Amino acid sequence: MVEVVALSFTCNWSLSQQDFAKGMAWIPEIKAGLAQFGKKIEKHYRITFYYLIAYLLFLNRRYDQALEWNNLMLNDPNEDVVKEIFYFARILNLLLHYELGNHSLLASLLVSTPKYLKARRPLYATEKTLLRLLGRLLNSVDKAEKQALFTQFQGDLHQLFQDPKEKRLFNYLDLRVWVGKAFFLQERI
Repeated sequence: MVEVVALSFTCNWSLSQQDFAKGMAWIPEIKAGLAQFGKKIEKHYRITFYYLIAYLLFLNRRYDQALEWNNLMLNDPNEDVVKEIFYFARILNLLLHYELGNHSLLASLLVSTPKYLKARRPLYATEKTLLRLLGRLLNSVDKAEKQALFTQFQGDLHQLFQDPKEKRLFNYLDLRVWVGKAFFLQERI
């Protein structure tokens, strides 16, 4: 059990330091532990690991693999354990489908995800801003317009990050990292 907590702490530390490569180095050990101990690991730790792996893979642009891990959570029928992670996994799901170019599915998810979240808790202002961005990106074909949308979103995130009510979201899904990469990865736009 101590090893499980230590791995979780190490992954979270790597994320907080934005050392995503170091976090990736822990994934094989986490996978091995999950395979070896499976159901013996308490569900909240398993779900936490699924999310951490999905998020680290996302940050390292391994979107297909990240989606597989994220789906382990989203397909779980019992969300009563660590509900908050399930909610942020839904937001991560949107980003994954955007990055994978699954625009038809994303259009559908942009309708269903806010309904799902609103039924369980109020939306963060950051989530609302992200939903607007993704909707606008889906409807835009011009690279310059998409770049302007990302620039505006980056400014919005800077302000939202200052709001104490929004801090929780940034702890689970730091959108500033994702949008920052958008400026360096122009082929996505």
